[in-house]
Amino acid sequence: MTWHRIILKTLEYRAALLTIVQRIDNIDGNPEGFALFSDIEATIDGTEVLTYYLSPIAAKHCLPYLAQFSPTPCSKPLSHSNSGIELAYGSSNAWDLVQ
Repeated sequence: MTWHRIILKTLEYRAALLTIVQRIDNIDGNPEGFALFSDIEATIDGTEVLTYYLSPIAAKHCLPYLAQFSPTPCSKPLSHSNSGIELAYGSSNAWDLVQ
């Protein structure tokens, strides 16, 4: 299974994304390993974008409902002391997924 990322150039769609992810998690019975992480990244021109990372389990359940956000496969984000990655949605043990 593959991680997927969604890049939002504005915050206006953030609430919609989080609502969809939360509803799917609840409907599907809160599967183990379901998580959404976020990170703020700088682009070449210096603007900042908000990047969301769907865990493989979250991607499996959510991708059919997230086409409007253009999710793309990506490598697993890594959490370390210098990263800005945050847990946007999921249980606290979801941090184990990015260690």
